[in-house]
This record gives sequence, C-alpha cells and structure tokens, in this order.
Amino acid sequence: MLYRYEVDLITASEEDILEEGESETSDLWVVFFTKGEEEPLYMKFFNSEYYSMSDAMNGI
Repeated sequence: MLYRYEVDLITASEEDILEEGESETSDLWVVFFTKGEEEPLYMKFFNSEYYSMSDAMNGI
C-alpha cells in the first residue's frame, strides 16, 4: 500500500525556531509491505520533496 502523509516537524512550543517562510510540516510517501496476516509489516518513508510517487512505489 502507498499513502501520502503530512507530518508535523515541530511542536507548538518550538514554533519560534522556524525561519521565515520555512514549513512546519513535511509530506511523506509511506509504503507498507507485508506478505499477509500474521507476517511482519515493514514501512519505508520517502520525503515527497525529493521522491516522486513512482520512486516510492518502486521502493528505490
């Protein structure tokens, strides 16, 4: 499975450390791998600024 998540990079109390124009969130492609029920689940995370959906699907 492939999902796209937006995650917070900082907590509200750390907001003052951001530079002007810097984003406080990051978009990630998350790929889930498993062989089925009762099998291990593996995840790979790809920053969408650097990797396309196609890159993530191919697992680079």
